[in-house]
Amino acid sequence: MKTMNKSPMKQKYIVSIVITVILLVCSYIAWMGLSAKREFVVLHNTHLDFCFLVDNRYKLDITEKGFKYQGGKNSGDIQLIKAALSSDIVRVEINGFKGGYKKVKNIRYYEFQLNEDYILRDTYRNHEKTIVNLVPYRIECSKIKQNFKKHLEIFGRIK
Repeated sequence: MKTMNKSPMKQKYIVSIVITVILLVCSYIAWMGLSAKREFVVLHNTHLDFCFLVDNRYKLDITEKGFKYQGGKNSGDIQLIKAALSSDIVRVEINGFKGGYKKVKNIRYYEFQLNEDYILRDTYRNHEKTIVNLVPYRIECSKIKQNFKKHLEIFGRIK
């Protein structure tokens, strides 16, 4: 009979140890994620009035007509194109832009209308649920430039 009384106490003790260990591990992971230092760069074009906020988890390859980015297994290719929005995309408004998207397997196509002549087209390859696609900003761009001091002009002098 005495062993039956000790058994529930042992179970409570083991459960409390397991819960404590789980809480400690979760706290450590959260602390590591929040304390990781990130550096940001603002990619912007003054003439077309937009910017991107990119942190150091992304690898960038910038050219005159666009840039490629990669984070983990995911990657994107953003091009400045003289065209209208594609007719086969789902239309949405994103961050002050008329735009849209379409999905084909693991590839997402995002388009953002900059003005009546130009669009940004992002061909994004989504292979894992980590780094997400980059999205341009228009309304918040001046605030972003004030808050983050490292700036890089992209797409040259396009009007």
